[in-house]
Amino acid sequence: MKEACERLLSTLPPIDTSCHPWERIFNPVHTRHQVKLFDVASRSPFVKAKRLVEQELGPLINRTLLGLGDREVTRPALLLSNKTSKELAHAQPPHRDWMLNNLKAALKHNNSFPVGVIISLHDSGELHVWPGSFDATEVNEKDRVTVRLDAGDIILFHGALIHAGAGYEGDDGEYHLRLHFYTQTAHGREAWPVVKLSWWGTSMTQ
Repeated sequence: MKEACERLLSTLPPIDTSCHPWERIFNPVHTRHQVKLFDVASRSPFVKAKRLVEQELGPLINRTLLGLGDREVTRPALLLSNKTSKELAHAQPPHRDWMLNNLKAALKHNNSFPVGVIISLHDSGELHVWPGSFDATEVNEKDRVTVRLDAGDIILFHGALIHAGAGYEGDDGEYHLRLHFYTQTAHGREAWPVVKLSWWGTSMTQ
């Protein structure tokens, strides 16, 4: 997988998050950006990356890690975190990626649930997760576990798992890059009940 990540990096144009199709994603200090590969047009400099993800990387992960060859890879995106000084290297708030209604519909109508996939393209990647939080109504920072990922490492997580992107400390101009997409796996309609999440006393409606 590390070799595949190097191939993906080799397809990318020079990184300039101030230019389209890079866009900001939610973060307290606006250090996170993404390219929605699924929206990339045929003449975009990112089209080679899109094809590699949709035609090779995604299907490979589906077959190898999930044992499924017929599941669609959806919403592939490149995620970039600018590195900052320690005081500005804030993590995202804890959240779920999928609206609760969508999660319930997936279980009800498709007998499956969405699975998030993150592949670290650089060393020293981090993702905060709350194990067992599939049906949590609130989470506490003390229960947080940080998963560390080097280049080529992969994490798969249930769409109902509460998680948060880490902040990255480093010099100006440095960044961490990863690939994120979704797939599905069949696990039955009763897999992990999903409820409304509120965290640290704040209601989080989805």
